[in-house]
Amino acid sequence: MRPFSPLPEPLARRPFALAEAWPTGLTQGRARGRDLAAPYWGVRTPGPSGAFLDRVLAVEQIRAVDEAFSHESAARLLELPLPRPWEDDEQIHICGETELPRLRRVGIVSHRGLERRLVVTSHGVPCTDPATTWADLAGVLALDDLVVLGDAMVRRGSGLSISDLCQVIESRHGRRGVVRLRDAVSLVRVGSDSPMETRARLVFVRGALPEPELNAAVLDDAGGWLATGDFVWREKKVVAEFDGDHHRTDRRQWQIDVARRESVQASGWTYVQLTGQTITNPILADRLVRRLRRLLLDAERPTSAPIRDE
Repeated sequence: MRPFSPLPEPLARRPFALAEAWPTGLTQGRARGRDLAAPYWGVRTPGPSGAFLDRVLAVEQIRAVDEAFSHESAARLLELPLPRPWEDDEQIHICGETELPRLRRVGIVSHRGLERRLVVTSHGVPCTDPATTWADLAGVLALDDLVVLGDAMVRRGSGLSISDLCQVIESRHGRRGVVRLRDAVSLVRVGSDSPMETRARLVFVRGALPEPELNAAVLDDAGGWLATGDFVWREKKVVAEFDGDHHRTDRRQWQIDVARRESVQASGWTYVQLTGQTITNPILADRLVRRLRRLLLDAERPTSAPIRDE
């Protein structure tokens, strides 16, 4: 098999539109070369094009200047936690102004109404801003997924507040998804540092437990710092922490966790260890809620041993 002829510069290093490529001397035969991927009609990429940013850059070659990435695509560009990882058959979403023609390609979903949305830049391309993106996803995400997204956006230092989310909801009065958005924003809190922490907190809410402080200091009786707990019920001296897989597989992290847990318990706190199974398995979640209810709502409770999954 004869080697493929080199692509004209600068086409060899990035996705390109065929309309841009013809004036550089690219032939129709070369455009059909097996070393080029065709993710969308009229676009070629040197090599594979299945990764998310590769697809975004491919759409960028045919996107109009008055269009921006939106919905799930904007969330991925903004690195917000969606419930599913990117798969190469996922469609790319863009949004343009209502009165202008829409880009129509297989694999691309075009929306209208960009004039009513704020646009920011992420990874070098335009996309809808975080609060707008959150609201746009109300029609496709479940309530808990919207809360996870909301918690991520109002995380400390993010520059966004719950009030910002409320404002975007008010701007959508009477539109699709606004009821779900109102339900979601009522559950959003500042302080959750991961999607699983948010999902754990929602288990507590639905179990009618008192709301904990989030990622708060755990102190001894003299006011000395012992640890930062994911969930802290200070009055009852109960702390719960979510341990991801790295807490189990990283030996140094495991040793740190053990030492921290022992110091917390030695100071009279009850330590509750949470894992993914504790939160996602309905039986274990119900058991967790009943244990926490005894610790937080009963008059008398033990404070010695940590609580683990059974």
